[in-house]
Amino acid sequence: MRCSRPFLGRVSLGLALLLLAGTAMVTDPGRARSEENAPESDRSRHEVREYRINPDLTMESWITIDETPIKPGEKAENTRHSLSYSPETETLDVAEAWTVKPDGTRMSVPPEDIFTRSKEQSKNAPGFNADQKVTVLFPQVGPGTKVHIRWHTVRRQPQLFGVNILEVAPRDRRVEDETVLIDAPADLALRWFADPGIETEDRTTGNRRVIRAHLTGIPKLRVTYPTVADAQFRPRFMATTLTRLEENGDRIAGQTEEHLDPATAERVKHLAHSIVGEKKGLDAAAAIHDWIRQNIAYTALDLNPNDGWVEHPVGKILDNGFGDCKDQSALMRALLQAEGIRAERAVVQWGSLYEPMPIPVAWQFNHVIVYLPDFDLFDNPTDKQAPFATLDDGLVNKQAMIIGKPSRLMRLPDAQVDKVHITNRSDLTLGADGTLTGHATVTVSPWAVRYYQFETEDKAAFLTRNLASNGQYGEGKLTVKKPASWRDNLTMTASWTAPAVVDLSQTDAVLPLQAGFDTEPLSGKANLLHTDVKVAPFKSEVGTFDWSMTIALPEGFKAESLPASVHLANPAGQFDSTVEAQGDRLVITRRLVMTRLVTAPKDYPELKALMSAAVKAGRSYAILTHLPPAQRG
Repeated sequence: MRCSRPFLGRVSLGLALLLLAGTAMVTDPGRARSEENAPESDRSRHEVREYRINPDLTMESWITIDETPIKPGEKAENTRHSLSYSPETETLDVAEAWTVKPDGTRMSVPPEDIFTRSKEQSKNAPGFNADQKVTVLFPQVGPGTKVHIRWHTVRRQPQLFGVNILEVAPRDRRVEDETVLIDAPADLALRWFADPGIETEDRTTGNRRVIRAHLTGIPKLRVTYPTVADAQFRPRFMATTLTRLEENGDRIAGQTEEHLDPATAERVKHLAHSIVGEKKGLDAAAAIHDWIRQNIAYTALDLNPNDGWVEHPVGKILDNGFGDCKDQSALMRALLQAEGIRAERAVVQWGSLYEPMPIPVAWQFNHVIVYLPDFDLFDNPTDKQAPFATLDDGLVNKQAMIIGKPSRLMRLPDAQVDKVHITNRSDLTLGADGTLTGHATVTVSPWAVRYYQFETEDKAAFLTRNLASNGQYGEGKLTVKKPASWRDNLTMTASWTAPAVVDLSQTDAVLPLQAGFDTEPLSGKANLLHTDVKVAPFKSEVGTFDWSMTIALPEGFKAESLPASVHLANPAGQFDSTVEAQGDRLVITRRLVMTRLVTAPKDYPELKALMSAAVKAGRSYAILTHLPPAQRG
């Protein structure tokens, strides 16, 4: 399991068919996917994937691809196909590979242009694996040249989770003609599902059952906004021998020995006591979380097919000082249990897939965290930026599998508006020369702290970026008070001077009603305003954002015109804004509450109305005029 923070916004490079081994995961389909050049435009492509399943769930498979990768008028380019496999359990060979030029000349790929190398580790999961990658480099591929390849794989050992097939039409290219053929024993309990629009056939002849799925004419979808995984809204075909999702967890549990040997148990007990001291309960658990975050590096060792799911021994993890998510979870559970705190292993999906699959394919989990049942609380020790007991937006609103004998399904907590809470209290003074002097205090609740831990390391750069986002520049100082405990807020205090913010030489001066140092500027919500939200769900954020700001005006000026108050509430959230003149000061109070993490296209107009109101207020201004001398104080 390669389980550092994944990018799961889409299934990349072609129509991804995943035959899940113990080490496979959604962000790295690997050994079941042919990896070709990323298309610049739609190309002629025909693909057939054939699977012959044996009674013992070993398998033989073929992937045949015929395509015209370069259209007339496009330049020639390096064209290659790659496929990965596990030498311990599989063999892979190139059965056929050639190009056909526009004049009909066929050129076979010579053996010296077929390369086998160690498979690189995923960029978002540093570590090591034992997989191999075969790459075929095609000769003389120009406009109109046809490319043909046929891969042949033999799986000598059944996978930990049986047979799991998932094919998703990617959003970034048109699916012209794709066929899946599954040839299985007639008495094999193999379930399948296909979304509407996919042609299917299921027939049994004698002792063999053949399932055919045909995906054709699925258009490319241009998505310009943040969305969820393709598997949540694009056409899918899937099949599995799992009878229920909990069986996934039961098989993981069957591979793991939870009991520590006496020497390791004593070592863990001593370490746990040294970490927690006199702390008890959740405070003790938080201390253990922090110790793992600071002392155990993330490194994945996937050296055999089940390494992705089977934890390494706790003593070995301590000796190494590193491990992936399952190892860091195992160590945390052992330390917690040494302190008398019950802890369980939870397998989850860390990314942008929020809805369960219609059948129990094993593809639905890619990460391990810890569940504390006595407190009904989840923790993600792998996230090195997150305080204890906080989950980011890739770990909320979705299912979790608690591994045990038997395993059971739960729900991770929903995103809640009171969990992510950011407040900004700013006091600004406008000088007679248009210079703005400001002081701001921003507090960030624990669930939002992870987003600021790294960004605030370079305080000067962070201050400069945030002033610039509100059209200001200048000199200043930023101090950051990190949380004293997992229950505490992060606090940022900024002081700065920004020249030439307002031109006061004009009869009517325009004063932007912006805070200056603002980590959540309302005008920045403009990136949530789109006109093309029609098919893919819209992914945004959930939280509460409060602003309280005063602006002291220079002597001899008053606010001639102020924006009207705004009060808008709908199912997407709430926005309130008031701007008042109180003596020689302007007082601005705003609150934005966002209640939906994922918005269906039909509901997007509600989110758009909310964001439009917020952005408009963020761009608002006051008109200042000179007071006649008689009216000056």
